[in-house]
Amino acid sequence: MTKSITVAGIKIELLRDGRRRLTHPSGVVVH
Repeated sequence: MTKSITVAGIKIELLRDGRRRLTHPSGVVVH
């Protein structure tokens, strides 16, 4: 599933930025 890969990518970016709220058009909000 591409969604799983996308979520993983978002989590990696979040960890790199430290603590940032990322909002994606997919409707997934990461805290």
